[in-house]
Amino acid sequence: MNHLHVWLTLSGGETVHLGELVFGPPRADGTAPTAFRYAPTWLARADAFALNPDPQSLPLDGREFQASHLGPPLQVIDDALPDDWGRRLIIAEQKLPMARQTPYEIMLAVAGNGLGALSFSERKQAPSRPDDQFDLAELMQAAADFEAGHPLEDARLHRLCAAGGSPGGARPKARIAWQGQSWIAKFPSLARDNGHDVVGLEAACLTLAAQAGLMVPAIHLADLGSRRVLLVRRFDIAPNRDQSGRHHMITLKTLCREGAGRYALSYDAPAEAIRKYSDDPDDIERFFRQMAFNAAIGNTDDHLKNFLLLRDERGWRLSPAFDLVPDIGRNREHTLAIGYSHETPSRDDLVAVGQRWLGNASQARRIVQEVVDVVNTFGATAEQLAVTPASIAFFAGDIARRIKRMA
Repeated sequence: MNHLHVWLTLSGGETVHLGELVFGPPRADGTAPTAFRYAPTWLARADAFALNPDPQSLPLDGREFQASHLGPPLQVIDDALPDDWGRRLIIAEQKLPMARQTPYEIMLAVAGNGLGALSFSERKQAPSRPDDQFDLAELMQAAADFEAGHPLEDARLHRLCAAGGSPGGARPKARIAWQGQSWIAKFPSLARDNGHDVVGLEAACLTLAAQAGLMVPAIHLADLGSRRVLLVRRFDIAPNRDQSGRHHMITLKTLCREGAGRYALSYDAPAEAIRKYSDDPDDIERFFRQMAFNAAIGNTDDHLKNFLLLRDERGWRLSPAFDLVPDIGRNREHTLAIGYSHETPSRDDLVAVGQRWLGNASQARRIVQEVVDVVNTFGATAEQLAVTPASIAFFAGDIARRIKRMA
């Protein structure tokens, strides 16, 4: 039996005891029964809220919520944990054999280093938050060496894991402090970039997204010798003076109750969840604009973990858009269907979806045109950001094909 305390850092900076999580003995299939219960002190607070806005998942009461590992209804806790890149770092740094690569061990390693508002400890004492003071050039080289399979001495691996063991996603990245703000540093990847300037391409896509009316985080391209790093400002950090506050996060994968497998969902499912649970009525229009932008730029990695709701003192709201890149993997099909197809949608396809969501075909048509007009400048924007000519040329044709269907 393994036991953890779960903590929640509020937007004002206070960290409170949220509840307790217990993992039972592992079953033959490797899973383990899990149970969570809110702390009475949290339930008694006037500002208490449920971790999941879905009333059928973790409502704010004193019952015991049972699951298998961190499956439903505890998926929102799993949203706070790293996947792929971060897990690989933790497993290597902690030297975890297969049998110990469990959510419990990952949570122990994350402690107070995770993204979002949740943190974890064995004792009933809140874990400390890191200051993220790392050397960016050292982290980038360590990440490249680790990804290439080169052994890292313990101290170097420890620093890389401390900085990079919490962010999600598959590509190498790390938390970093820069100019008094907290950022995610996104590094080049020899294994996943397919020879493209993905750092520059993502910067170009985020720049275009902002021009197209999407809400996006601040970014900065940092030159480190012959390589570049993209810094993306963290939006889970509350804007208080000392940056001690946090915004709780939940993925649309959890809100749509998607299981471990990839299901053939469309954008309609997350749109309905946003309509139900967001406290900002403008979020459904923002989500439609983001869908149109993904279609235009060729962001086919549009799975449900790449969309979030944030919780702050105003309630639940759609997070800024992130992980916006063209079709690096040459998938052609979107993960989420737009209307009835995973292929590039036409203008009429998008307007039909927009009319269902917004109740206004003219508004949907205007948004699609605004997105198309901006994405049509992809080449010029990428060139201004010094994206390699080969990468610009490689993706320009696919983007031109997409916006021709949408125009």
